[in-house]
Parts: sequence; C-alpha cells; structure tokens
Amino acid sequence: MYGYFEDDGGSPFKIIMNGLTSAQVSQFLIKYGLNVITEQKKKSFLLKFFEQFNNFLTILLIGAAVLSFLLGEFLDGNLIIGIVILNGLFGLYQEAKAEESLKVLKNMTVTKVRVIRDDKEIEIDSKFLVPGDLVYLEEGVKVPADGKVVKSINMELNESALTGESFPVVKIEKEKVFSGTIVAKGRGYIVVTEIGDSTKFGEIAHNLSSIEDGTTPLQKKLANLTRFIGIGGIVLSIIVFLVSLFEGTGYFPAFLLSVSLAVAVVPEGLPAVMTITLAIGMKKMAGKKAIVRKLSAIEALGSITLIATDKTGTLTTNKMQVKELYVDESVKILSQLNSSLIDKGLVKHLVSKNFTFSSTEYLLLNGILCSTASLVYVHDHGSWDVLGDPTEGALLFMAQKQGLNTEEIRKQWQLIDEKPFDSVTKMMSVVVQNVGAGF
Repeated sequence: MYGYFEDDGGSPFKIIMNGLTSAQVSQFLIKYGLNVITEQKKKSFLLKFFEQFNNFLTILLIGAAVLSFLLGEFLDGNLIIGIVILNGLFGLYQEAKAEESLKVLKNMTVTKVRVIRDDKEIEIDSKFLVPGDLVYLEEGVKVPADGKVVKSINMELNESALTGESFPVVKIEKEKVFSGTIVAKGRGYIVVTEIGDSTKFGEIAHNLSSIEDGTTPLQKKLANLTRFIGIGGIVLSIIVFLVSLFEGTGYFPAFLLSVSLAVAVVPEGLPAVMTITLAIGMKKMAGKKAIVRKLSAIEALGSITLIATDKTGTLTTNKMQVKELYVDESVKILSQLNSSLIDKGLVKHLVSKNFTFSSTEYLLLNGILCSTASLVYVHDHGSWDVLGDPTEGALLFMAQKQGLNTEEIRKQWQLIDEKPFDSVTKMMSVVVQNVGAGF
C-alpha cells in the first residue's frame, strides 16, 4: 500500500471511500503514467521489408539472379530480382494494412471501469487508472489493475488466466486481486496498488514478448521444398558438368551448362503465386470483417473449424433493451403497446403507505431496487448511458420509458442487506426499507 492513502488526520479508509481528488489523479498520472502494458518496440519499415526475404526460397532466387548476371543473362537476372522485390513490397503492404486496421480496432475496444473520485462514482477508460483509485467490481467484470479488496459482498474471482485453476477464489477485505482476472460472483470495491507493467499480468506479458514467432506449416513445407530443389539442382548440375567433361566438352562450356541448369530449376514464379494466393484469402477474410495480421497465417486458418472467442463488447456492442414482459400469465410486447404500462403517479405512490402495487409495478420496482447499475446523461452526445451491468441497465431504461425516475425511487428505499447475483441460481435479492413508511 502507499503512504498517500492516509491523510494528516490518520483516517485512510475515509480517503479511500471518498476516492482520489482530481488534483491527486493528475499528480499520479504524471508520476506513474497510464495503466497500459508497454508494447514491443516497433520494427522499422526497412527491417520489415528485409524480413519479407527471410526464407530459403527467396535466398535461392537471389542466388539464381546472381548466377544469371555472371552468365551475362541480364534480362533473366533482372526479372528474377524484380519478382523478388515486388513480392516483398506486396507482402509488406498487406501486413502494414492489417496492422493499421488492428490499431483502429484496438482504439475502439476500450475497457471502461467504474471508480470513485471526488466522492462521486464515474466511468473512465481503464488506462487512466492510477494507484489509489477506488474501483467498483461486479460479476463478469475484468479486474483492470492489481489491487487490494476494500469491500467484498460475496465476491469470487476467476484467476485461471494467471494460475490455470478454474475454480473461483473467494476474496475478502485486504486480499490481493490481479489484473486480467474476472469477477465470477458477487461484487465489491478494490483500491488500485499496481498498474501497467508493474502488475502481475504486465510481468507475464514482458516475459512472453521475448518469445519469437514460430513458423506455420506452409512455411515449413516451403522450406523443405526449397531445400529439396536447391540440393537437387546442385546434384544435377554436378552430374551434368561431369557428363559434359566425359563427352569431351571443355571446362568452361560444361560449367556454363551446369550453372544454367541450376538457374532453370529454381521456380521464380512460386513466391509471387504464393503471395497472391494468400492475399486473395486475406481479402476474403477482410470481407467477412476478420483482420489477418500475417499473410502466412491464412494457410493455418484454412484448417480451423472452431474459434472460441469473447463475444460481449467485441463481436457485439454490449447494449440491451427489454422487448417483452411476462406478467399475469401473459406476454406483453413493449413495442406494440400504445399506452404506459403503469399509473403515471407511481413515484408518489411508492413513497406513500399504500402498497397495493400491480404485478407490473412490482416488476418495475424490483428491476430498479435489485440493481447496482445507474443511468447517466452524457451531454456530449445527448443521450443516456448505462453505468454498470447492461442487463440491469435495460431494466432501468424500461422503467425510465414508463416515466419513472430511478434515482428518486432509490432514495425512498434504504438498502438493508443484499445477496448478489448467482450464476447458478440465476437471481439476486435485496432487503430494503421504505424511508417514508418506516418499514
């Protein structure tokens, strides 16, 4: 923990629960930087270009071009060199285009977190977290940084990303949590202690960055084919050279004949054909909104029958709305209703002592009170956003469309006890007391 969690009065918990001030956040951003994992140093354009020639087939072609120049076959030599350069430029262009698309996609998939700052709960990008921030976690949320638990309501974390253990781990006050783990059950607050490269996840990422990329099956097969062609060409050239000498041909004519044979067996068009074929595959994948970073990966993708990936917030927008209600043994489709589901005076009705609610009113009330989400108005785009779980947000939006002020209703009901959502029972429950009625 850090010393700045305590104030002069020696009440660290009070400062934590109120969150950091804007001044402290600005100071810590300068001191600790952003909550991001440092990426590997990008390779220069020139290095990426020369990497396109880092295979045995291209080396064989360059060797064939050199021999062509030595034999005075400048046209053949220039053609081979031209094919090699164009092939390298084309591969470089495709990979640069894919990397640019990935960069745009990465900027779009920003992780949002709920924090307490200046005694208010707000939503920020996770990269702006600093040590000392108080972060709210709930089921399904990924822990954005290393920290310690300040408050836990039956909170359990799935730490399989770090430990490989699939069973959730119960977290209580003062226990450590780690970036990259996921809340499997319950909710709570943590205070951030480590960010970015200083987290356990950052240390693992740093160690993994030193591992070099492996070769694909296609690259291995091409290397074997090229090696076979190269060795075969050399053996045949030696045989032709010896046979020519045996038949009485001079040394120089026999040498020229054997070298010409060595050049002839090299498949000059193979790299271009391979690159164009893979590029066509990359284009088709892009047409289906799948970005392929490396051309060589296209061949490996051809063998894939199933891809397991996270959906929410990546393939979908993580926004929901209520379409139908099942009330009083009947289905109500909201889009087909011409009038409100409830009495417009429900807000006043809730603070009175007359608790004769209809089934629909009970449903809306439970949706508001059995929820940790809230609606916030964003002035930048003039609309309401959900702060918290999207499913709970959909219930709040439904109540708001019925003319209910969710925050006003919550002020009239004091939370006494809570049992967080359980993925096994598929439910959560709260015990509340009506402030106006006194029970």
